[in-house]
Amino acid sequence: MDRQIVSSKAGILLESLLDHIALIYECRIARKPEPFYTLGELTGCIRRQLWRILKSESVNEDVKSEDRRRKTEDRKQRLSRIRHPLSVIRSGCHWNISGMDVADTEVQDLANVTIELASTLVCENCGELPYRDRSGSYFECRCRRRRLHPLNNPDN
Repeated sequence: MDRQIVSSKAGILLESLLDHIALIYECRIARKPEPFYTLGELTGCIRRQLWRILKSESVNEDVKSEDRRRKTEDRKQRLSRIRHPLSVIRSGCHWNISGMDVADTEVQDLANVTIELASTLVCENCGELPYRDRSGSYFECRCRRRRLHPLNNPDN
């Protein structure tokens, strides 16, 4: 495994996903001249209360049964794994010499957590992240099959 490539790609994707969450939920983060935030800043700006209630829902309109139609994915455990900031930040997308101290298993864990988060947030049908507020109670993607709850950040 090329640790640098794995951590770099996973870190860049994870930064993008967390930036999306921070943006749609209007999380508090210090302004910068260039709005490019690090994993440390992004994991810190998304507060625990939002992490606890954040849910992703996949809606399949083709299935008749209401039980099979909606699949809610509660990501409390997986999202809380991202909040293990030391190894994530040190082995993240900006590889440096201190990243060499991180075990291969932690680099692999960063990649796995990033893939899980991406598969939770990105719609399988249209490939978009939920960002539209049409319903008044959740964000949804363009095709309306991926929903992100809640609509409002409880920390604001």
